[in-house]
Amino acid sequence: MGELKQKYSQLAEKTKTQKTKIDQLIQNQKVLQDAIKERDNAIESRDTLINECKQINEENVSRMQLKDFQIAELYEKIHELENNIQKYQNESQKLQIECDDMKQKLEANDATALNQVISNLNEEKRTLLQKVEDLESKSLNLVPIEDDTSKSRIAELEASQERLLEENRKLKTDAVRLQSEHNLLDLTSAASTQEMDQLKSENQRLKTQIFEYEQKIYENTSEIRQLHQIKNEFDVKSENERNLTKTIEQQKINLIESQNKINDLQNSLNIIHSENDSLKASVSALEQFKVNAQTAVSNSDEGKKELLEKISEIEELKRKSEEYSLSFQREKENFSNELKKSQNELQLKNNQINDLHKKINEFSEASENLRNAINNERQNFNDEKMQLLNKIKELTQNLENSAQNEKQLNEQMQKFAAHFESTKQEISIMKNDSDNRVKSFKDEISKRDELIQQLNNKLKEKTSEIASINREKQESIENMTKQIGSLSEEHSKAIDRLKSQFDAEKTSLLNEKQNELDKAANQFNAGKEDNLKAIQRMRTQFENDKAIIEKKAAEFESKCHKQQEEIHSNKQKITELTLNLQKATDELNKLSQDNQILSQNYSNVSHEKDSLQITAAENESNKQKINELTQQFNDLTSNNKELSDKNQILQNSLSNTQAELISANAKLESVSEEKDKLTSKLERYKTQVHDGKETSKTQLKEINDLQQLNLDLKNEITSSEKKYNSLYSEFDAFRRSSKERKKKLKNEIEDITNLKEDLETKIKIIETENNCIKMTSSESEKQLLLRVQEAEASSQENEAKAAQFTKQRMKLEAKIRTCKKLNSQIEEEKKELMTQIVALKKELAAGKAVVAPGNTQGKSKEVPGQGNNSIYPKYIRKVLLQFFMQDGSTREALIPVILNLVDCDEKLIQQAKRSWAESNQIINHAFSLFKM
Repeated sequence: MGELKQKYSQLAEKTKTQKTKIDQLIQNQKVLQDAIKERDNAIESRDTLINECKQINEENVSRMQLKDFQIAELYEKIHELENNIQKYQNESQKLQIECDDMKQKLEANDATALNQVISNLNEEKRTLLQKVEDLESKSLNLVPIEDDTSKSRIAELEASQERLLEENRKLKTDAVRLQSEHNLLDLTSAASTQEMDQLKSENQRLKTQIFEYEQKIYENTSEIRQLHQIKNEFDVKSENERNLTKTIEQQKINLIESQNKINDLQNSLNIIHSENDSLKASVSALEQFKVNAQTAVSNSDEGKKELLEKISEIEELKRKSEEYSLSFQREKENFSNELKKSQNELQLKNNQINDLHKKINEFSEASENLRNAINNERQNFNDEKMQLLNKIKELTQNLENSAQNEKQLNEQMQKFAAHFESTKQEISIMKNDSDNRVKSFKDEISKRDELIQQLNNKLKEKTSEIASINREKQESIENMTKQIGSLSEEHSKAIDRLKSQFDAEKTSLLNEKQNELDKAANQFNAGKEDNLKAIQRMRTQFENDKAIIEKKAAEFESKCHKQQEEIHSNKQKITELTLNLQKATDELNKLSQDNQILSQNYSNVSHEKDSLQITAAENESNKQKINELTQQFNDLTSNNKELSDKNQILQNSLSNTQAELISANAKLESVSEEKDKLTSKLERYKTQVHDGKETSKTQLKEINDLQQLNLDLKNEITSSEKKYNSLYSEFDAFRRSSKERKKKLKNEIEDITNLKEDLETKIKIIETENNCIKMTSSESEKQLLLRVQEAEASSQENEAKAAQFTKQRMKLEAKIRTCKKLNSQIEEEKKELMTQIVALKKELAAGKAVVAPGNTQGKSKEVPGQGNNSIYPKYIRKVLLQFFMQDGSTREALIPVILNLVDCDEKLIQQAKRSWAESNQIINHAFSLFKM
């Protein structure tokens, strides 16, 4: 019985060690599953980053297409204006030619042609005065005072356009880099899927092998039963005992080696845990990089540095992932080696069983020899009878001692049962505590959900406040536009009145002069002397009239100057309104920042939810372990019952042997000593066989438990993945909706800025045209004064050339008609611009961002199309097609050509070349890294 206790304690220790091994294997599986999940999460986050960058790139491309379309329209308008300017230049050249002809005629001093020259000059004077009035009306209606703020704003907008182009180039480089990263990630994911398939196939293969081993074990158990029956008939010798002790010592040595291997595996698992923590930190850094991606795009210089740093971090992560994959493969190989070792051990056990079969055969031969010896030794039976009786007494005493030992074992079992019940109670308490914790976590989750709802309500309130502010701004801007419209109408009415007065006075004076000149011409034929006197009088009167006209012109100019000052004040009011709109845009930006903070809080809440789900999964795994322990305890109790039954069977067999001994006193006295020895050996062998059976049973149970654990873990993984996917889909939907809103707002703001830039460029073009018209009008006024002086000097010319001057008058009338047509076209363009300005003001009232005006110098900038270098769209198309169709080396040569077409300075050209070279270096560096 002492040996049975020792074997029982050894079995208990073996079960404990095997439980620890099972727990370690479960932990290894959990660690591997967590590492796989983290890798999948990193891949998903990178995919989302790539998709976001692609969307941003597509939006930038669409914006650039819109800008290119608008630029093409502006170039067409510039081309039309250049044609108009050329027409005006041709007309001015014709007028200069006519003036030269008039000067030549005056130098000739033909007295006969004086009257014709005077009449022609009067007609030209009328036509030129009408032209001057038309040009002044155009300048008053279309040309405002040179606005420094508008010019500075245009300069700022040009600078912002250059920045946008640089950012677009950077985004293109980022898109190329991210596409390469995406391809690499696809390759890694494909490799990981292949590895998973291989693992699944290996798992199935192992399952089949386990099933085969189970069948073999079942066959072995049947064979062992047969051996057990044979052993009840035959005896075992001492040599068998020695062999069995040797096998037990070898098994102990193998157990020590397996424990050392398990310790090594624990150390490797701890290392893997630390590496997984480092991977989690890197994943969190990547998530922060995702949040800071938008800010990095705006800060181009900092964004480049961060990109280089993140590329290095990604390389390190790739190296780490490769190392982890290698370590995983090594562990996999170790596990396969351990399985092979276990298979070899099973084969050794089978060999041992075969050896036992051989030994049993030998035992059968020995038993026959013993029977012969028994027949020979029956004669000595009477002498040894008394010794047998004494031994029977000793056996009875041993039976009593065994009964006492059984009682002690039962008491120990009762104590163990009580201890087990106490552990059950403790486990139930732990369950209750875990349930309470889960409830508390659920309450916290509900509280966090309420906070999220409150934050959403606050967002709604803020959006309503923004809408109310935008409405108020719309109303204020509409009122200001109405005031500006009323002021412009009053201004136009006043100008029309002044024009009508000025025209009436001019026509009256010119009619009087024409009548006087006609009278002088009629009297010229009567007498030259009278005509000369009349001409002198007319000269004096003309000078007086000239002085009066100059005074009226000065008064008219002063009135125009006052009205221009009023226009300037109205422009200042408009700038104030733009500043107010800028403040509103700043408020909108603050609200968008608050929205980002709320989204970050929501992401933190989602992370906490994930942690709570992990704790719940751990609680479920603990519950499963508790159930497994209860099953093991039940198995142990059943084994104990089987042992007690076997003990009773042994007692019955002993009682039977006693009866047989009493009945066969004469036969068994000689054999009793040897039989006692052999029975003791048999009992030892039985216990060893029973221990082997129990070990085989425990191994089968452990295999079944491991299979169940594997299935449970797979189910838990699938359920957690489903929950995670559902939460991640909800978070993606929320994030996409917020991003779409932001994109819409940004697109609207950019459209407004583009429209504003177009309007400002158009205003610049109109200002330049009006300046040209003013210059031409001032030159024409000077020429008129010179012609009047020449007409006073050449009043004695003849009326023979009246017909020629009438022809010239018809030509000038045709020119005036063309000028009127041009004037009508310009007025139509003015109306279109006014309608666009009104539409812009309405859009600005909707709370969209407007670029604030800056204070720059008052000098007007040159617009493409002012100088002699005119830009033709066909040539631009050819150059741009060459730029996009050719290689990168030839593109660098085309950059200065394109920038010269747009009238850029050398500084701007050098800046563009530098940015192009830097972007190419970044792209080449990224591709070289990915090739590594």
